[in-house]
Amino acid sequence: MLRSFILFLFSTSLILGHGQSAGIEILADKASNEDTVQSDVEWPIFPCGTPPSSPEMVMGSKTAVNEWLAQNTTRDNDPVHILVAWHVITADNGVTGDLTDEEIQEQIDWLNNAFMDHNIQFTLEVIDRTANNEWFNNWYGEDAWPGMQALNIDVYRYMNVYTAALFNVGAAGWSYVPVGWSPNDYRNSVN
Repeated sequence: MLRSFILFLFSTSLILGHGQSAGIEILADKASNEDTVQSDVEWPIFPCGTPPSSPEMVMGSKTAVNEWLAQNTTRDNDPVHILVAWHVITADNGVTGDLTDEEIQEQIDWLNNAFMDHNIQFTLEVIDRTANNEWFNNWYGEDAWPGMQALNIDVYRYMNVYTAALFNVGAAGWSYVPVGWSPNDYRNSVN
């Protein structure tokens, strides 16, 4: 349950918190394959693209969180260490949508700063790149499942993060509500 709760917090923080910072410029630039990033341009705010949840799923999630909070009124100060597998999905040319290892590490550094007060640390352990136009341009909801199933790395041990052309669907990012799947389901991811 703690793993699901942290995944939920991470997803919300990454999508809502960082989406309004300079990181959105890097990702928007990479998705559109423009050569320059203009810091003086007002960037649009892309909403969270998390698919709607059924009322039952929302209530189930709320119940699970409330039960966990009731049983864990205080959190020990033991560090929580989350391994990250980052999957960069590009267009077939391998350039459009690509992120450098340094850009990815900047995102991990941002997360570590954001969660430092809670003694949660993220470690980037795996970066892989896949050139696939279909996945790159349609990475949303059920259309993303084949790619997630093919690329995921041990979802029980790793938080799998996928980057693709999410701006094509008008989203800064998305993730499923963590209680929607079993803990080892390939769809437990951040997109």
